[in-house]
Amino acid sequence: VIGNNATTAQSNSFIIGGSGADRLTVGIGTNAPNLNASLDLSESDKGFLISRMSTGERTTFGASLGADEEGMLVFDKDLDMLYNWDGSSWNTDGQLIALDSTSLAISGGNAVDLSGLMDNTDEQNLSGNLNGTILTIDIENGSSATVDLSTLLTEINTMLEEQAAIISAHAEKIAQLEEDVADLESKIILGLNSPFPGIRIDQSAPNPSNGRIYIGFIAPNEVKDVRIVVYDLKGNLHMTIPIKSRGEDAVEIQTGELAPGQYLYSMIADGYRVDTKKMIVQ
Repeated sequence: VIGNNATTAQSNSFIIGGSGADRLTVGIGTNAPNLNASLDLSESDKGFLISRMSTGERTTFGASLGADEEGMLVFDKDLDMLYNWDGSSWNTDGQLIALDSTSLAISGGNAVDLSGLMDNTDEQNLSGNLNGTILTIDIENGSSATVDLSTLLTEINTMLEEQAAIISAHAEKIAQLEEDVADLESKIILGLNSPFPGIRIDQSAPNPSNGRIYIGFIAPNEVKDVRIVVYDLKGNLHMTIPIKSRGEDAVEIQTGELAPGQYLYSMIADGYRVDTKKMIVQ
């Protein structure tokens, strides 16, 4: 208990000031608190933080309140709303609007029956006519409206020109890529043309293929090491197929091991690239 004639009538209470003329005004952040206020908070960088609780905690707390606690304030953390106790229930200034069938209601307020408005329609047919860049819209049983589309058409033409420029740039890039692929075909394996006469690798069949690919070849007996290597267009090696047979033969490739796309394959004979061809996997 602090203050002249200050007394307490119950335990677990902290009393500041007495009653009547002995009442005190408490100021925080000020040396001249307002005498009409019991508590004057004048901080410019602090706030007043009241009790915070969940909706369930607030409901449980409200069960212990009565008319004597009218004016009690708490903050509901779940609903982000400030609630006050009116002596029998919680109220809030944060009102919600809800539509239930044809009833529009506001929480803590009235409801409006919208059934009388639900069947009203204003169906009117529209017709239009385009003359140059002027669009005329006729409304049934109403007036006409005109819209000048010149600005919109100018913007569309500008966009089309920009898209045409982008397409042209892409076409140039594609042409460059085709040149790079052709160059890659000749450089994917470093080496000179094979010195072995009669050696050959054929075009894959079928091409395109989505199952098996057969590649025919002729490998002379004097060649010690013969391989077929498969690359993607970026130069990444995907397969190396050793060729054991000599003479004219063919090798089978299961395309299920390759992702759909274009590939290059070459025959390598004792370190020399014989030839490079293209195949398509679907």
